[in-house]
Amino acid sequence: MTKPILKWVGGKTQIIENVFKNFPKEIGVYHEPFLGGGSVLFHLLNQINEGKIVVNNIYASDSNEALIGVYKNIQNRHTELYNELSIIIKEFNAIYGNIICRNPHLQTEAKTSKESYYYYIRNQFNALVDRESILCSAMFIFLNKTCFRGLYRVGPNGFNVPYGHYNNPEIINEKHLEEIHELIQGVTFETLDFTEALEKAKAGDFVYLDPPYAPVAKDSFVGYTSLPFKHQLLFDSLKQAKYRYLLSNADVPFVRENTSNCTSETIPAKRSINSKRPDSIVNELLIKNFT
Repeated sequence: MTKPILKWVGGKTQIIENVFKNFPKEIGVYHEPFLGGGSVLFHLLNQINEGKIVVNNIYASDSNEALIGVYKNIQNRHTELYNELSIIIKEFNAIYGNIICRNPHLQTEAKTSKESYYYYIRNQFNALVDRESILCSAMFIFLNKTCFRGLYRVGPNGFNVPYGHYNNPEIINEKHLEEIHELIQGVTFETLDFTEALEKAKAGDFVYLDPPYAPVAKDSFVGYTSLPFKHQLLFDSLKQAKYRYLLSNADVPFVRENTSNCTSETIPAKRSINSKRPDSIVNELLIKNFT
């Protein structure tokens, strides 16, 4: 069972069996417009390899260009990616100082501590123009494995998640990278807004959606970008859907009201990002428009 390479807040690993109980066993064209950490896609690919599900074509997309770049580079240039990331890891592991600089722009500032180096890479990552370059993907993976809880959050100045303070984090495993490279060969990865992705879905296709959740409380983490997510636009699009879909979202009145014509299942899940109750249990909904 090949696991995803990225840590991802909101990933479906803990409820993956519940999700897949609702998947069709035969799928012509599969679309996943909110790819994120890829836990559902990876489980699907593993299921295909085990002969449990048949899928003809797979389209995986996300509006995060740097994220899609990671998957494309693992798919097509994984050796280059490993070598570039190894350079970053070697520099990181060679640092033993404890002077913290939270806005370093020079190598000398970066090497004052591991935390300073993290913020240096974060600054460099935010300044990169080519979001699908090997360097950008290497930095993305490094930041993902060393930032606070694998959180991905963007503000006006770019990726802004603080350092995670982990002891000896495993940032990359060459064998695991090779396994992922082989696993995702048949997938088409695209940088698309969800509206563009859903326009490609036709009658008979199957779509799994795991969008930013409608907020449960004022302090809920529901956004990965600096712009608010267009929940109503998504629900309005789904009301017109000719394709089959399965949607994950929060169990809140707003979601239930907008999916009242569908079948829903309530699932308890542990939310990993919550400043007051990091291991609290909340209800999620699995919503589908087919039987």
